[in-house]
Amino acid sequence: MQIRRTLMFFVLPLNVYGGCEMGYATDSDYRESVEGDAYHLISDHVDRADVIGINGLPSGSDLLGWDSVTDALHERADSECTYHSTCDDIVKHSNNSNAAFNHMGDNALHGCKSNEEVQTRLAYYAYYEDLAHALNEIGAEMVAEILAVEECEECSEVFDASKSEEEEKDRAEVLHQLDPKELCQDCRTGEDEEDD
Repeated sequence: MQIRRTLMFFVLPLNVYGGCEMGYATDSDYRESVEGDAYHLISDHVDRADVIGINGLPSGSDLLGWDSVTDALHERADSECTYHSTCDDIVKHSNNSNAAFNHMGDNALHGCKSNEEVQTRLAYYAYYEDLAHALNEIGAEMVAEILAVEECEECSEVFDASKSEEEEKDRAEVLHQLDPKELCQDCRTGEDEEDD
């Protein structure tokens, strides 16, 4: 699992939190960048301590209600709209180019005095919606992998899954099983007592 988790971050797009060089060449480039940003948003803005101990793994859609994630979505959309050429490309490649009107209604362009201001506002809301959609598509298993947590098979409590190989070997020996279940510390302790 450790190898897979490590490799996942190497195969994600490299334009993390910086966009690409002033724009996107294709729809595919744009979508890959947004998807990569969603993964990194979780790894950078979701505190593992807030996930460990809760009942059941959260999915990306569950995380959308967290203040830290909502703030990070706004920050990311804002930083992505720094350059006007990038704004043009976002509006061109986004499936949500009218998102500003969904959020603000008829006043979406109120106060905009130039084409650049219009494009920036349209791009901000489009990118925000695209990033929220990408985050919404991330399942609980992927969130668990990104944060290095697992869900106990007995009680559904989320626990720290970042174990060394030595800890894994010790655990298998203690449980006297060839294929140990993934259990939290409390359930592991209870199973150890049952084995005695």
